[in-house]
Amino acid sequence: MSNLSKIALEGTVTVSDLGTQPMELYLSQVFAQKLESGAVSLDAEFEGTLDGHIRSSGKLTYRFGPGLMPPGLYKEIQQSRGSLSYDLAFQNDTLKVHKLLFHSGAFSMNARGTYARFLSDRAQLDVFMKTSPFSIENSESHLPFKIFSKELHHRFREIIPRGELEIASLEFKGPVSRFREISKPEILEDFSGVLLLRRVNVTPPEFSLHQVEGEVHFQKGSAALKISKARYGHLVLTNVLGAVSHPLTRPEVKATLEAQGALAPLVTLLEQREAPRPRKGLLEQIKHIKGIGRGRITVEGILESPDSLKWSGDITIERAGFLKEKWPAPFRNVNGQLHFEVEGDTDASSPGLGRDWRIEFDQFSGEILKHSFSRLKGEWLQNKNLRTADIQANLRLAELKAESILPQKVAEPVQAAMKDITLAGAEINLSLQSQEPVLPGKDSTFKGSLDIHNLFVRHAKGYPPLNNVQGTLAFDPKKIVLKTKSGWYGTSPFTLVARLRNYRQDDFNLILSMESAEFAHADFAGIPFLETLKYRGPAHLKIKFLCNRDTIKLKQHIDLKRASYQFGDFLIKPENVANFINISASRDDEGRLSFNHLEVGLADNRVTGQGYLRSLDDPEFALKMASDRFQVWPASQYIRPLKGALGGRARFQLSAKGHFRHLEDAVIKGKVALNRIEYHPDPFRVPIVVSAGLKFLNHRFTIHKGKLSAKNASLFFEGDYRGGTSPHMKFRLTGPGINLNEIVAAGGKPSQGFLGWLSGTRVFSLGSGEVHIDVGRFTRDFWTFPRFTGDFTFKDQTLKTRNLEIGRPKVDQIMVQGQLKLEEGRKPAFDAVLVSRNIPSKNFFKVFGGLFQNGLTGHLAWLKIRLKGQGDNLKEI
Repeated sequence: MSNLSKIALEGTVTVSDLGTQPMELYLSQVFAQKLESGAVSLDAEFEGTLDGHIRSSGKLTYRFGPGLMPPGLYKEIQQSRGSLSYDLAFQNDTLKVHKLLFHSGAFSMNARGTYARFLSDRAQLDVFMKTSPFSIENSESHLPFKIFSKELHHRFREIIPRGELEIASLEFKGPVSRFREISKPEILEDFSGVLLLRRVNVTPPEFSLHQVEGEVHFQKGSAALKISKARYGHLVLTNVLGAVSHPLTRPEVKATLEAQGALAPLVTLLEQREAPRPRKGLLEQIKHIKGIGRGRITVEGILESPDSLKWSGDITIERAGFLKEKWPAPFRNVNGQLHFEVEGDTDASSPGLGRDWRIEFDQFSGEILKHSFSRLKGEWLQNKNLRTADIQANLRLAELKAESILPQKVAEPVQAAMKDITLAGAEINLSLQSQEPVLPGKDSTFKGSLDIHNLFVRHAKGYPPLNNVQGTLAFDPKKIVLKTKSGWYGTSPFTLVARLRNYRQDDFNLILSMESAEFAHADFAGIPFLETLKYRGPAHLKIKFLCNRDTIKLKQHIDLKRASYQFGDFLIKPENVANFINISASRDDEGRLSFNHLEVGLADNRVTGQGYLRSLDDPEFALKMASDRFQVWPASQYIRPLKGALGGRARFQLSAKGHFRHLEDAVIKGKVALNRIEYHPDPFRVPIVVSAGLKFLNHRFTIHKGKLSAKNASLFFEGDYRGGTSPHMKFRLTGPGINLNEIVAAGGKPSQGFLGWLSGTRVFSLGSGEVHIDVGRFTRDFWTFPRFTGDFTFKDQTLKTRNLEIGRPKVDQIMVQGQLKLEEGRKPAFDAVLVSRNIPSKNFFKVFGGLFQNGLTGHLAWLKIRLKGQGDNLKEI
């Protein structure tokens, strides 16, 4: 009987349309699920021996479906057909499958393997298979997937719901007991192989892809991804490389992908990486995105916990455009590179903070309105509950309203002041650092600086512009500090330092210091009073300005030493003469600019005062100035009414009230006291000392208590003057007498100087006047007049007298009538008549001194002399 095992077996098996009902229990055990009823056919051959060595090959065909079932049952089951070609061998308790080729429609599967020790509880299975492409939606209809559980199919389709798969290789090595747990997802950790993806959709909760082309290599519970192409929305992804561990149980991914396409879906992809939070993130504030993005993105973490995924990448942005919330216009033509990292949110104790993330910018450039930026670089990150930024950039401004760049919270007066200012033409290097808490309730903080080049600043009210300004501006939540290195206010160079503190609060404080060593008079335009200064050469200007909620204070120093100017006929100031204006002002209770201290210095003198200005827009003003000890010398060199004065003092007070835009209507009044003003003109031998009081109201001046002294002689004078288009003067001169021979050197002609001065005055040229003279004795050269009295008038550049009397009646009196014409553009001429009656002859000739001593005797009954003269000048006459 022992030789029976050597008996050879050989044969064929043919089965036609055999019903599967008797084999359902067996087949269900093989395929681990209940199968529909059907029919099978078999053409096979076998060979071997009775000791268990058998090899068989053949072809099995099958039909399953409703066509083989009683009418009305299993209507939802679709009929399926297929064939199975095999080549296998039994050797004792081991089954070797050399070939297993399955066909069903367009689907095919090719498998081989070994089923060892299948009669024991230590059975081992070694299987390799591959398939043709098949639709994922029909995976349950195809081997080998139909042997998996519905739960496993559901789990698989949650990740890959549609598309085509091809099994390039699938291999299982392990105990059969493990394979029998195929309904459990964990079983896949014992499989290895390669899946080819063809236009599949991948839809994990965190990252949905479409039209995926590529490969999945898996073994020992992990899968390696090699995706050549995919789409995320309108974004094209290429070269996705990565790994997924435990893909059907607790999938954990680490992958790198290359993306290129429209920028909007790429930003959406990055925006979705952050969990919702109370404050919007950077990407959430960006809308209407255009442009191209390309780069490499890496994702790492557990797919079923999207918040724990870690993202990073490098992206190049080209020709982008977008609108950021609260910005006035969209950005255009944005180009640059950025690197980003989004950390996984693993801190469950701090809900609502979102994930930690970091964005690095480099070489960004772009445009907004007519402005542009370039070489933008920096870092923006969120760490725990704090969001920080550090950015540097080069900016080029076109034209910009200053109020548009103010922070959100700014004191109302600061905001109002900025409304009239326009910035333009600057090149700026920006440095900005900021910190912002993620949760609301805490204030953000920031600091930064601007390195400014070639800034142009224009004021809406027409003040001279600032141009070519170079400087720096530093800022933080508490202060703004501006320091200029150079710049021009109109045509005047200047430097400026400004400090604005607490600009977000009502108790703001502004301190501004400005200095110009060469300030031109034209640049005072629009500034009341100062705009009336007309000078040549440079002025040295210093301004300190303080402004807060309660007050405005101004200190201004104008040094006019290097300047020269003329103020009407009153003042002619040459270069290199000490001259300054000091102004200290503040805002009073009525909102006016109150000049607490005004000081004007000329030579060694100081004139001080006070006043107010309603406002720069409404320059109504009031002013009071005074000096108690005004030293006439050396100021008399420049003040025309004091011209020639060598000493003495003056005391004066003046006040003015009006409107700087209508100075002709202003009310100006005051009084002046001249104390021993000393003159020593050529050819006077001794000084002349003048004292007088003067009052004035606008163009009307009144002189009283005037005294003119020279050696032992004194004269007194008074009068008044009315200015305007037709000025008029009244003057009265009285005194006991004067001997010019003691005062004036021989040959001197002071009268010519007086007449020459008189002819050049405005009152003589354009107006009229009256002069009354009453002097007890007048001596000059050989002329001696015991009394000199009479009235003079002038009008139309002609000086007249009708009642000049020289001497005493019936003693030595001579009466004179005549006129002197000093008309501009014509030769001077005079015409006079001298009359004398009934006086002793000797007294008449006394007026000629000793020239006719012991001459004529008797009485002069009547004398009339007519004198006429004309010449090129007064001396020639």
